[in-house]
Amino acid sequence: MDVSEAACPECGQSLGDFHDGARYHLALAQAYCEQQRYALAQEAAARAVAEAAGDPQVLEDVAALHEDMGNVDLAVAAYEQAIEHDLANAAIYFRLGVIYRQRAMPAEARAMLERAAAQNGGDAAILYELADLTVELDGEPADALSLLEQVVCLDPAHAQAHLLLGDLVLDQGEGPRAIQHYERACNLAPPDSRIGREARRKLNKLRPPSPQRQAQGWGETLRRRRVTAPGSAGCSPGTRSRPSRARA
Repeated sequence: MDVSEAACPECGQSLGDFHDGARYHLALAQAYCEQQRYALAQEAAARAVAEAAGDPQVLEDVAALHEDMGNVDLAVAAYEQAIEHDLANAAIYFRLGVIYRQRAMPAEARAMLERAAAQNGGDAAILYELADLTVELDGEPADALSLLEQVVCLDPAHAQAHLLLGDLVLDQGEGPRAIQHYERACNLAPPDSRIGREARRKLNKLRPPSPQRQAQGWGETLRRRRVTAPGSAGCSPGTRSRPSRARA
C-alpha cells in the first residue's frame, strides 16, 4: 500500500508525506481545526510534538495552532520548546512576549520582546509592542519615543504608533507635533475604529478652530439667537426681551 501521500480521512485534503510523522500529524491537526473538531486537532497536535524531534518549525506551527484553538498553556509550552532549538527566532520571542503581556507578566513579556527586537530590529510590530510596554511599565518616554520613531519610519501607516507618539510628545509640551501625529492617526485609522475615535477626540482638544470654522460657528450662533428670540425682529444691544402679551 502506497502511503507516501496521505490524505485526511474526513475531508480528503492532502496531508503530505505520511513517513514524515511530525509534519503529517501537524497537517492533520490543522485540517481538524479548520473543521472545528478541536479534540481531534489537539490529539494530532500532541502527536506532532512527540515526533518533532526538535524541529522548531513544527513546534512553532503547533504553538500557533494551539493559540488559534485557545489552548494558551499548550501554546506557551510549544513555543518554549521551539525556542530551545532556534534561539534566533524573533517571531517566537514576539509571540511569547505578547502572551506573557496578556497574562499580566510584564517582566517576562519585556524579556521576550527585547530578545525579539535584538533578533529583528526591523520589525515594526515588535518595536511597537515593546514601546507600548515600556510606556506602561516606566512612564518614561525617552526609550519609547526612540522605538516609536523607528516604527513610523519602518511603517509610516502604523496608526497606533502615531497615536501613542502624539500622547508622548504632548506630555513633553510639544503640542504642534502631537497634532501632526493625531492627524496622521485620523487619516490612517477607520473613523469608527477605537484608534480613529480616540485620535479625533484628542485632536479636537488641541487644534484651534480655523477662522472659517470660527466664522461659521458665530454665524450659526447668531442665527439661532434670532430664531429663538421672542418677537420677529430680535433685540437691540442693551435691551432685554419681554414676554409677548396676548391681544384682547
